[in-house]
Amino acid sequence: MRTHAQKANDMKPIEEKILGFIRHKDDNNLMTLEDIALGVGYQSKGSIHRYVTSLIDQGFLDRDSTGLRLTGKPQAPFVLPMKGRIAAGRAGINSTLKSK
Repeated sequence: MRTHAQKANDMKPIEEKILGFIRHKDDNNLMTLEDIALGVGYQSKGSIHRYVTSLIDQGFLDRDSTGLRLTGKPQAPFVLPMKGRIAAGRAGINSTLKSK
C-alpha cells in the first residue's frame, strides 16, 4: 500500500513495461507473476509482485477471484519534449501579408 500521494500517471518504466506485456498477452489466459517476470526480463517474482500491486493501487489493474485484469484506465498521453522556441501570435501572418 502506498504511504505517499503519487501524481496521476507517474508510472515507473517497469510498470509501463508490465502493462504493455499484459495488454499484449491478454488472451483471457491466467498469467502468473512468473509469466510476467519472464515477459519483462525480470527474475524476481517479488519485485513483479510489488509493481503489480502498485498498478492495482493506481487503478490500471484489478484483481478478482480469477486473477488480474486490465481496468481500461488510460496511461499518460505520449509527450514529446520540444527544443527551441515556437513563434506564437500574428507576427508571422502580418509580415507575410505586408510583403505581398
